[in-house]
Amino acid sequence: MTINIEDLLYKKLESPSGQEYILALDYVSEEAKTPDSVIIKAGTDGHASIWMEESVLSPLHEQYPGIPVFGLWQVLIENNDIDDAVSLQIMYAENASNGHYVLIEYGVIHETGKYINGFFPQRADLHIEDAMHIEFEQEVWDLPAQEALLLLQIRKQQVQKKQRFMAITGGVCLIIVALAFSVDFIFSTWHKKRVELFNDKKDQLGQLHQNISLLRVSHIDQWPKQAGYLEPLIYMHKIYPNFSMLQTNFDNNVQTAVLKGLANQDPIQLYPWLKDSEQLQDGSWQVKWQPPLNLSSSGRGNEK
Repeated sequence: MTINIEDLLYKKLESPSGQEYILALDYVSEEAKTPDSVIIKAGTDGHASIWMEESVLSPLHEQYPGIPVFGLWQVLIENNDIDDAVSLQIMYAENASNGHYVLIEYGVIHETGKYINGFFPQRADLHIEDAMHIEFEQEVWDLPAQEALLLLQIRKQQVQKKQRFMAITGGVCLIIVALAFSVDFIFSTWHKKRVELFNDKKDQLGQLHQNISLLRVSHIDQWPKQAGYLEPLIYMHKIYPNFSMLQTNFDNNVQTAVLKGLANQDPIQLYPWLKDSEQLQDGSWQVKWQPPLNLSSSGRGNEK
């Protein structure tokens, strides 16, 4: 079905998703045709940029505040309604003799404009007989991601993006600084503990060296010889096997031993080298021995 494009321009329309929008006349060109033109989509892949005049856009923002405005060619290109294999394509405006055209060169969109009474005022080399009519279904259009904005709005949007970028960058920097401080604190704490441990080990090593030095000074050159003290005890044990040891003292100054057991007579009468003897109430004898001894000068009798 042939649609008069003028019936769609400058009024509220609704997308398949239910979003309201305004469709306005834009144009495709390598450069701006008027001083108040703003880019609504920069050219990519060889296609020229899409422009819209602020004199067209500004009244629509005032008349329909909060409703996004999109360009006619912007929406047609977004929905692939233009065949890049056909050089000249047109849309009717008031009738078939008047409307809008798009020129395709080498598969890319080169420019758009108006034709009047079947003629192309800006391009005398174009002929209406060579044009193909553009067919589209407005009811299924997908809207572009970027709406048409005034230059002031674009600058404001750029400032907001820059501010958001700066805020994100600042936040990232703060996070990096915080992480750096955290890592530094962790390593500083670890290093401090390692230094404390090293100092402890150093102190322990110093103490060990000091102890070794003391041992070198106070060590015993010869082991004490106690055979002379132990032989009488061994001898007593052979004579009186039932005697038990009550007390011993074998330090370097005094060596004593106290024994107790049963005997037929006072052990000291038989072995005068014993220091002392005493008969207890249970009939047993308690003897005390203390060197120096000279067993060879004392009698070694046998108890009867």
